[in-house]
Amino acid sequence: MYSLGCDISQELSLVKNKIYSELIANKGIHVYQPEMFREFCISAGATNIFDAILDAITSARHSA
Repeated sequence: MYSLGCDISQELSLVKNKIYSELIANKGIHVYQPEMFREFCISAGATNIFDAILDAITSARHSA
């Protein structure tokens, strides 16, 4: 669950910088699996953005 204190703009900036440095500049492997992308976000220092987005697009009515 994401924290209400999550600064989406700051976390998005961290993820964008990591995408550029690791995936674009260094020609890294793109991440397509949700759990891998969640870990990618966390490793960028954006510990809440993945869960915030997931919570925004899903509800209890969705199946797993």
